[in-house]
Amino acid sequence: MFEAGAVVGGRYLLIEPLGEGGMGTVWAAENTAIKGSRVAVKVLHRTYARDPQVVRRFRAEAEASARVGHPGIIKVFDFGETDDGVPWMVMERLDGESLADRLSREGRLAPEEAVGVVCAALDALSAAHDKGVVHRDLKPENLFLAREGDAVVTKVLDFGVSKFLGDDAERVRLTRTGAVLGTPAYMSPEQARGAETVDHRSDLWAMGVILYELLAGALPFDAANYNALLIAIATGEAKPLSDAAPEVDLNLVDIVERAMARQARDRYASATAMRDALIAWRGAPRDTAPPRRVSVPLSDRPTPMGFEHADTLVDAASLAPPAPTRSRRWVLPAVVAAVAGVLALGTRAVTTPTTPRAEAHAPRAPSLAITGLPPMARVTVDDAPVFLPARLRGEGAHRVRVSAPGWREWMQVVPRAEGDVTLAYTGERDAPVVEPTTAVEQRATAVERHPTSTSGVSARPRRPPRRSGPTTPPRGEALLVRELPE
Repeated sequence: MFEAGAVVGGRYLLIEPLGEGGMGTVWAAENTAIKGSRVAVKVLHRTYARDPQVVRRFRAEAEASARVGHPGIIKVFDFGETDDGVPWMVMERLDGESLADRLSREGRLAPEEAVGVVCAALDALSAAHDKGVVHRDLKPENLFLAREGDAVVTKVLDFGVSKFLGDDAERVRLTRTGAVLGTPAYMSPEQARGAETVDHRSDLWAMGVILYELLAGALPFDAANYNALLIAIATGEAKPLSDAAPEVDLNLVDIVERAMARQARDRYASATAMRDALIAWRGAPRDTAPPRRVSVPLSDRPTPMGFEHADTLVDAASLAPPAPTRSRRWVLPAVVAAVAGVLALGTRAVTTPTTPRAEAHAPRAPSLAITGLPPMARVTVDDAPVFLPARLRGEGAHRVRVSAPGWREWMQVVPRAEGDVTLAYTGERDAPVVEPTTAVEQRATAVERHPTSTSGVSARPRRPPRRSGPTTPPRGEALLVRELPE
């Protein structure tokens, strides 16, 4: 066992433990060859010292830190093994606290401070990625807020599950194909699926999750156990940041959600691009606050998308109490008027920018809006359901379909978009069917629709009923246009 007073590598005197993790212990130490030289010595637990995979991973951490050589990455000065084969490494000794400790104490950070921490980490990651090193285990515990004089410097720690890309990738392959490495809550979908092709964009996903957590004080995915969390990340959707923290500037929300795009190709192309977007956000004027978006439950019935208990995002200022009605026959006109009003508001929100800062950060994918949609409309882009306005991801043309009760399916092809696209809905109604009003007509219709009736009346062959038009929402409800991120 290592203990205070022991000397590692012939010259590193262990003073006291600074922290202990699942795989090793970090000691405050002194280089006896240089008086007053303060260092940290990380020693692998003896249990893992007999596992070749873990030993190689431990060595990879030292190699990755030394290979990058960036001031935002903890420096590694020395590496070796004890006489009985226990690996150790000597690192710079940092004063301060981890981002996890800071977050645990304060709950969340102010947006300016959170963005500053993430920008510094992205700068270090950019250097690592340029050297072909992907971290793969970014989390608040691995970002350290180090005090250097009067300044606080963000340091990236623990490249223990890092991966080298390029010609020497095979030399440092640490896991079999399909293995999952990293901390579940910050894994990208491709990591959660155990994909072999994990590149630098997984680190950008993790930085997006970290920034989300710093702003909201909560993680975007929640599950009861490890496996359920992996499934949620691999197949589910994150809780929108604008729901978790409605006060956060919407342009900052856009940056976070682009970093956390489910498809790696839809994220920022590099750590530098994400950092530059955040720097642009910090420097942009914020004289007027963007409209606050709130979640409004629509109903407990299945929605056109098939989800129950669905919410919609609207501007708080656009919410108004429904007008009182005196009889049931006025419910439909009132609801239709409410739907038309909200759709008009949604259309204006698409076509009118909220702040000049929308063009301050990195270019975003063009958005799609459709005007004149009928109530209960369902929109798909390339056969995937979307809420409007929707981002048009990927290259080439896009196939847009709209279906709604009482309307024929409408389809348009949008060629490769260089900017935002607004389509005008020109769908046609199905031919209306007059519902029976008298008792005789109702009886005849019942026999036609239910030929197995026990009335003894000879029934015609059964045919399916035709829809009579858009369904009427319950009293007081309206279909609102979602303003969801892509």
